[in-house]
Amino acid sequence: MSEKNKALAKRVIEEIFNSGNINNLEELVARDILIHDTDKELSGLDQLRQGIANLHAAFPDLHYTIEDLLADEDKVIVQCKGAGTHHGSFRGIPATGKKMVYTVILIWRFTNNKLWEHWSVSDVYGMLQQLGVIQTKS
Repeated sequence: MSEKNKALAKRVIEEIFNSGNINNLEELVARDILIHDTDKELSGLDQLRQGIANLHAAFPDLHYTIEDLLADEDKVIVQCKGAGTHHGSFRGIPATGKKMVYTVILIWRFTNNKLWEHWSVSDVYGMLQQLGVIQTKS
């Protein structure tokens, strides 16, 4: 089960998050997915679809590289580096044209060969520093 879920996690990263192709959502993600992010709670494919579209509108060249992948029973933990250029509004911040790289850790639960629950912790503070929104201390 664990190896199969790791393969599914890789597909979600590549086919949905990296490509921004939300056409595969129903194949890979449960209709009633629960999303627990640091600053918001979402549920269902429509909210996930909108979130991915917003992310790719802000960072059209966004790409995630998997750095570590662990699985146990129905859960997969993915550590990624995300990189992209800020060309659109992101969390109310107008485009800066700046490049950013950040770390994100995802915990995903798979049920019936679909992503059913999502938790994420990401370095939003570091991202905002790179975009020039937050100044670093000297």
